[in-house]
Order: sequence, then C-alpha cells, then structure tokens
Amino acid sequence: GSNDSGGGDGGRTSSTRKTTRQVTEKSMEFNALSALFGTASICNNASVADDDGTGGVPMGQPTEMALLIGSAKANLPDPRPMYHRLQEIPFSSDRKRMEVKCRPVGGAHTCTAFALSARRHSSTNGDVPISSDGSLYFVKGMPESILGECTTHTAADGSAVPLGERGRARALAQS
Repeated sequence: GSNDSGGGDGGRTSSTRKTTRQVTEKSMEFNALSALFGTASICNNASVADDDGTGGVPMGQPTEMALLIGSAKANLPDPRPMYHRLQEIPFSSDRKRMEVKCRPVGGAHTCTAFALSARRHSSTNGDVPISSDGSLYFVKGMPESILGECTTHTAADGSAVPLGERGRARALAQS
C-alpha cells in the first residue's frame, strides 16, 4: 500500500495561492465592472443605507441587497440617484428578468459603457440613434432569458463588441 494519491507528489497535497489585485479607475476592467454593478444597482429596489449613505437597516430581497453590497465593496457609488426611473418591468418567474428604463438626471451617464450605448445607432436604421434623450433600458436576470436578445456585450474598455452564438454559448457555460 502506497500513500500516493495518483497525483505524482508522493501523497503530499499542494496548494495554489490565489493572487488578488485591486481594480481601480485606471484598470482595464474598471469600465466593464462599472457597467455590471451599475446595471445591478439601477435594476434594484433594495436599500442597504440611509439616504445620507450612513448605516441604515438593509431592506429588500437578499439577492438585491447582495448586489448593492458587492457594488459598495467594489467602491462603486450607487448610480440610482443620478437617474430618473421612467419605467419598470418587475421581475417575474415567467420572464426571469427585470427591466428598468432610465434617463440620466443631468444628461450624463455614470459609466462609459452607458454613455456609449446611448450614442449607439439602431441596427435596422443606422441613421437613427437608439436613444434620443439618453434613456436606456437596464436589464438583470437569468442569462438564458437575456442572452437570446443580445447583439453585443461590453468589452473591458466599455465599448460594445458583437455577440454571436459562440459568445452566447461561452457565457451560458460560465453562468
């Protein structure tokens, strides 16, 4: 009887150290993370702090609170005060997603990806911008319910990159 676990290390276990690094505004991933957490916050009815940003009693669905806490831990400010909420299509178990249409209060979006999206032109009529007033639909939900309608995804720099079937399959495999 040998103690060798078949891994070729004589029964010893090896550990792999995870390295972490801080994502800052200068990091390549910052714009994509801003879009991710910005959307997660805008499509959110929970609260984790008082209006003045201090303490407060967390209220709302646990998943929505976790998204707000994740955004705060990433040092990304809650963008909701910077947007007028024009319409909400609540999450339902049938649709498996939530949609919120918003327009930036002062005309400026809170992250590069949102600003670029608002300037994008229609795929059916290239002369017509997607949004004449800067408003956008923000969507969160099950990847299976959203990816089928996506034609682009957000690159690390915040720009739109075409999303094909291979990209959809890769995203679903990682979800």
